[in-house]
Amino acid sequence: MLAADVVYGEECGPNEFECEDGTCIDLRQQCDNVPDCRRGEDEQDCVECDESREFFCRVDKVCIPKEAVCDGRNDCSDAEDEICEACPRNTWQCDYGQCIPLEQKCDGNIDCPDDISDERNCPSKHQPGGRFDVGFGVGIAVGDVLSLALH
Repeated sequence: MLAADVVYGEECGPNEFECEDGTCIDLRQQCDNVPDCRRGEDEQDCVECDESREFFCRVDKVCIPKEAVCDGRNDCSDAEDEICEACPRNTWQCDYGQCIPLEQKCDGNIDCPDDISDERNCPSKHQPGGRFDVGFGVGIAVGDVLSLALH
């Protein structure tokens, strides 16, 4: 249902907001900074989030931490926090959608909270002394005897 889709004379459903005049609008249109009810009551008594640190779940009318957005877990009942767009420039997108700084990709530390996608398919790094890094901090020393060293 879009802003133009308004229902009159019916009982509003669970995913709808009832305006004072009895019209029903989609619940996602409430508190979206666009008055859809004739008197604008769909924009009154809205929770205000600190946009620098929080994300507003429109259906639940709650603020969640920005770290919870695009983390692979539905924190908003309608999964609005998992509708993710492409990551900004100089960032990399984890499999579950979270964006991390590009320098954290293949840095030997797992930075994607719900998966290990930032450390998969990384080129192996040759280190001085005949050692090779083979992902996740495991080093292999090459010599007369092959030994494994965790570092």
